[in-house]
Amino acid sequence: MIDQGANKIMECYGVKSGEKVLIVIDTLTPPSIGKSLFETAKNIGCEVILMTMLPRTRHGEEIPLPVAEAMKTPMLLSPPRLFP
Repeated sequence: MIDQGANKIMECYGVKSGEKVLIVIDTLTPPSIGKSLFETAKNIGCEVILMTMLPRTRHGEEIPLPVAEAMKTPMLLSPPRLFP
């Protein structure tokens, strides 16, 4: 089920072979979601990076600088954030 969802997400974003894809998840996101998105992008032929960060405590809270810098790439996939 997760793999089908990952395929649909890639389709909706219009991800194509050769693109750079950054997937950012937090530690509240099930690892299987990040892994599925990573594998799907890899199988399409993308250059893909998966980053995991600590969850933010509220909307609008600054993200870590390394994540912010990585988000300057052309393509970004980021599952919805959960808040404790």
